[in-house]
Amino acid sequence: MKTKNEFISFRTNEKIEEYITELQRRTKLSRSEIIRLAIANLGELEKENLEEAIERALKYKLTGLRH
Repeated sequence: MKTKNEFISFRTNEKIEEYITELQRRTKLSRSEIIRLAIANLGELEKENLEEAIERALKYKLTGLRH
């Protein structure tokens, strides 16, 4: 049985996929461009290189380590 958090997480991820697909359709941007813009918009970029910010965000997402 799924816990409440697992259920919410699954539903949220499902919605994110739908939103990214819709943004791709409307803006003609690639999936990676949309994700890069989202990361920058969330404050991952302050005075850093975009590639470094994306790398840090992915590392945190995949490993759970703090930035």
